Amino acid sequence: MKSLRLPDGRVLEFTVQGPKDGPLVLFHHGMPGSAVPMATVLDSVTDRGYRVVTYSRAGYGASTPMPGWTVADTAEDCRALMDHLGAHQYVVAGWSTGGPHALATGAADPQRVSGVLVIASFAPYDAEGLEFTAGMGL
Repeated sequence: MKSLRLPDGRVLEFTVQGPKDGPLVLFHHGMPGSAVPMATVLDSVTDRGYRVVTYSRAGYGASTPMPGWTVADTAEDCRALMDHLGAHQYVVAGWSTGGPHALATGAADPQRVSGVLVIASFAPYDAEGLEFTAGMGL
C-alpha cells in the first residue's frame, strides 16, 4: 500500500494496479472495505489494460479517521489523490456503499471524470416512488 499526506495533514492509503499508461479507473469500495483490491472484480479491468486505483476512506485501513466526515469529504480526498497521481482524465466506479462516493467524486471533479459506474449500490430508503424491498422475496 502507498500513502498520501492530504492538505489537512491526514493520511490517505491507496494502491495502483495495472499498466502505467492505461486509462485510469478510481474504484470506491463498499462497507466495510479498504484499499485492498478485490481481485475477483478488478482483475478483469486490469487484464483489459486499465490502471485501477483503490483507496481507503477516512477511518478505514491505514487512512486517518476524520470526525464529522461526509461523502463530499471523500470526493475532495479523491481529487487530491488524482492530483497526486497526475490524472488528467479518469473514470469512477463504486461498488455497494461506494456508489454514493463515486457519484460525489464525479460531481466534485467534472472536468476530469469522463464517466461514473455505480455497481450494486442503493438509494435512499425513503425516496419518492421507490419500493425499497421490491423483488427481494420478502
